[in-house]
Amino acid sequence: MQRLTIFLLFILTFIYPAIAIGQKTESSDFFEEDSRLKIKVNENRLRVSYLTLLKKLTKETTAPLHFTEASSEFKTQSLAIGCNKSSAFELMDAIAALYLLQWDTDGKKGYRLLPPQNEQDFVLKPQDDFERERFEASEAFLNHLKDAPKPLRAMIASGAFLPIKELPKNLRDDVEDMITALNKTKIKRGGTVWNMNQLPNALIGLINNPKENYTNYEFTITIPGIRATGFRYNDYMQRRAEAVRAKSGTGVVYNTLSNCIKREEAVQSPYLKRRVSISIQNGTLPEVLKALHEKYDIPFVSQANDGLPERTSIKLTNMPLADALDMLKKNYKDTDWEYRKTGYILFWGKTNLARNPLKNHQYSFPADPNSGIMLRRP
Repeated sequence: MQRLTIFLLFILTFIYPAIAIGQKTESSDFFEEDSRLKIKVNENRLRVSYLTLLKKLTKETTAPLHFTEASSEFKTQSLAIGCNKSSAFELMDAIAALYLLQWDTDGKKGYRLLPPQNEQDFVLKPQDDFERERFEASEAFLNHLKDAPKPLRAMIASGAFLPIKELPKNLRDDVEDMITALNKTKIKRGGTVWNMNQLPNALIGLINNPKENYTNYEFTITIPGIRATGFRYNDYMQRRAEAVRAKSGTGVVYNTLSNCIKREEAVQSPYLKRRVSISIQNGTLPEVLKALHEKYDIPFVSQANDGLPERTSIKLTNMPLADALDMLKKNYKDTDWEYRKTGYILFWGKTNLARNPLKNHQYSFPADPNSGIMLRRP
């Protein structure tokens, strides 16, 4: 009994803490604890792009910061920023949170910006049951292609177009299944369906365009001079499911939702009870936030004037900061704000598709080219 007690004490004293420490390194704490991101930064601009800002932060922190293909849409998005001696981590948290983005390790020594997981899922997964059928037929084609004669595999790998009628029967059947599913989509959404009798005269081409974490193929079926159809296949959802099951991935995601403070809790914060006064004539919301920052050292990140173009006169007289923010929300239509645990104030408008739940535009295709964010189908 005494030996068992000693053994348990040993486990609790040495082994369990070691395991806990090891587990902690797999949490989002890695991001906050990176000494490179504790460097103090200053930024006070009404307009700066994500791309310019990440280049500056990369230089100042020596931590490589970059985009993935999925987040490259944000490179040219403009921000208004005010911060004085803020840590790079705090600023990176704020600029990501504005659009509900995430940070991830790049497998090396840097970080990469990711779109929200649900947005990635929506863009990459099959959009309906008919597209799911086509994905299944495409996957069957690729699996059967592995057993096809080597010369045939080599020709398809080269990007050459091959007559469908010359393919082995199992591959012809897969192509027919793909077109059958595609026709169902055409009927549902509107469009010209394929005449199945034309398939023997059609050619098929296949381009392997692999992405960082999933397989991606682009199929083209064409009758030269008459018509052509292109469609995609990827195994993104399978790969993601495997990663979830294995509790692994390319890195550890830092989810910016972790630093969000609920509105009812935020308004009780002593920081937001501080009293402020400001008067601006015919100013935009970013200009008012910049004035508050310069007078009271309130760090903020918002969309720039192109995303928040409305102008109005504002007079805030000796009121709690939370009330002042609510007044700004009331005076500038279709805007909202958030208070972060880091002390940052975020403000956005209706063109921030990730933050606009009313119309849920981020899940619409095609996106409005004037809406501020373009979502590209891969």
